[in-house]
Amino acid sequence: MESNNQIKTLKQSRDFLCLKKNGRRVFPSDWLIVNYIKNDIGTHRMGWTIPKGVGPAVLRNKLKRWARVVMKSVNPGISESVDLNLVFKIKNPVFYKNLSFYEFQSSIEKSYRKIKFREKKST
Repeated sequence: MESNNQIKTLKQSRDFLCLKKNGRRVFPSDWLIVNYIKNDIGTHRMGWTIPKGVGPAVLRNKLKRWARVVMKSVNPGISESVDLNLVFKIKNPVFYKNLSFYEFQSSIEKSYRKIKFREKKST
């Protein structure tokens, strides 16, 4: 089993489709949806769905970098290995440009708290 602090990237479309069909959803904010499902791989996997309407490639790449940073800091808090897909909703053109890292981080952490709560509740 790999280190629980390592995060792999979801790349195959079947993984995203499985998450959408069988996974659970968390709505931490009005601009983000987090799909998740437990996996048996032993490591967390993360993917992004960021439509072009969110902004130019530079902005979409910044959101991905921020997600990696936040996930690595929050990752040790979840004992189960999960697959995550961050789905960014299209907002007005300047919303994501003006989004602060702190607001982004608090939204991701809020989703992690909800995931932990649901896992404990369902077992």
